[in-house]
Amino acid sequence: MYRILLFILLTTSLFAKDIIAVLDLEQIGLTPQEATILTQRLTTELIFLDKYQIVERINMDKILKEQKFQKSGCTDSECAVEIGQLLNTDYIVIGNVSKFGSTWTLDARLIDVGLGKGVISAKFSKEGKIDVLLTMGITSIAKQLSDLSSDDAYMVENNSSSKQNEGSYKSKDVKVKGRRVFGLGLFSSSDQVVVDEPVKGGLLVAMFGGIDLNLIRAKLNKRKNVVYIFIAFGGATILVPKDMYVNTQVIPLFGGFSNESEFVAEDKTQSDKKLIIRGIVLFGGGSVEN
Repeated sequence: MYRILLFILLTTSLFAKDIIAVLDLEQIGLTPQEATILTQRLTTELIFLDKYQIVERINMDKILKEQKFQKSGCTDSECAVEIGQLLNTDYIVIGNVSKFGSTWTLDARLIDVGLGKGVISAKFSKEGKIDVLLTMGITSIAKQLSDLSSDDAYMVENNSSSKQNEGSYKSKDVKVKGRRVFGLGLFSSSDQVVVDEPVKGGLLVAMFGGIDLNLIRAKLNKRKNVVYIFIAFGGATILVPKDMYVNTQVIPLFGGFSNESEFVAEDKTQSDKKLIIRGIVLFGGGSVEN
């Protein structure tokens, strides 16, 4: 029973979600109370979509208070990154809500704390009552920030039908370019070579078998690229170009995983040259090589 619980715990940590925190939306033309309500609803929607692990507001406020950090007025990426470092999160959400004429607008950005820049932008605009921000806008923003398709992802009010208080909408899917690589070596071997194709992470599983993944000529996506590995009584080799930064976050249990690629300093401006490898090795081995 103990071994089963240990295995479940380790597997859960292997596929852990990215951690994000949502900062208060800056309001223009709204009351602070209305902006707080929208911020809370955005947090709720992100939790519902289950793409990220969300830092609860009470915990965020407690940590920032202990660090004597004032988060109000934090609307740029530099400030967001500083908060993300204090909270130890992967991403920070910043944004604003405003009214221009009779149109309500929502704008938000997902800031990568490690890269120090925005990786996803989301926007919503519509005429009508303020309620539309709560009933439609926040849901659209949450889906865009989660890289999910949304029928209301990009909304523009059609003036020709405004008399009926109904909009004509254009939808735009916000997707991360590239494919996920998947390799399975189960009592056998699996060899994959990715050539001139964008990759946005993947999963390698080797159980009583082996896996070889060649990324030397692959094009990584311009975001955080994470390849998860699970090795049990097997092995895996990942080949990368000499100019790629590789960060291995592998837990070895009666096994090993080594990074034998040439050392490359992390460059926050080149996310397409950054690869993170996370996983567990049980009675097996693996390596990253050039």
